[in-house]
Amino acid sequence: MPFGLKNAGATYQRAMVTLFHDMMHKEIEVYVDDMIAKSKEGEDHLVNLKRLFNRLKKYKLRLNPAKCTLGAKSGKLLGFVVSERGIEVDPDKVKAIRELPPPSTVRETLGQWKTKDAKLVPYHEYLEELAENFERISFTYTPRIKNQFRRCTCDARIHDTATCAKSTPTRSKHPPMSYIQWRPRGPFQCGGIDVIGPINPKASNGHLFILVAIDYFTKWIEAITLASVTTKAVARFLKCNIIARYGVPATIITDNVKNLNNKIINEL
Repeated sequence: MPFGLKNAGATYQRAMVTLFHDMMHKEIEVYVDDMIAKSKEGEDHLVNLKRLFNRLKKYKLRLNPAKCTLGAKSGKLLGFVVSERGIEVDPDKVKAIRELPPPSTVRETLGQWKTKDAKLVPYHEYLEELAENFERISFTYTPRIKNQFRRCTCDARIHDTATCAKSTPTRSKHPPMSYIQWRPRGPFQCGGIDVIGPINPKASNGHLFILVAIDYFTKWIEAITLASVTTKAVARFLKCNIIARYGVPATIITDNVKNLNNKIINEL
């Protein structure tokens, strides 16, 4: 396969799933060119390794000995530390944040936590406007996994007293967003669906639209072409291309168009 192609990663992942589909999520885990043989007991580990090596030999695949680690009880994978305790954050990834000095003034606090996300800028601007009505403001850090606001990093608690409040705050013109916690915890647990089109020129079969689903954990993509994106076509795609192959995902994220977000899809 030529180097530099954008679909090289997806093509390689599809090949790995084809070759190791009966072993994945049981004896091994495969993410593109990262492969892990796992077992709960030591004696089972040798059996799993032997089966993996036989499969690699059968399809003439080679491993780089310099990058192989045998008998490890913990290791780093995809930016996380995996061990018998579970999946944990890599300390090296959060070292800069943990060593970040705390702000000493309110001005430093507001500047440090100011969002760079264009969608959240109006909310932050309103927070700054609201903060002018108070003399004392405290900020409490909330871990991302416990934060109901997916893209926010802190929970601002504003303390109002009769002596320090300059005026009564008016109702927010920017209502808070109620994000859903969608962080994927494994392959095909959380994904998104969207429609591309109408495409020009048409496909060879006359179809104008492409229905695409992506798994947020593996970045695996499933797609079909459609003449028109109907609710029944979307439901059939979910049944045949997603659920039948990978099981029922815990979360599917779409926009609010009726052919993707409707009663039939919710019941499915």
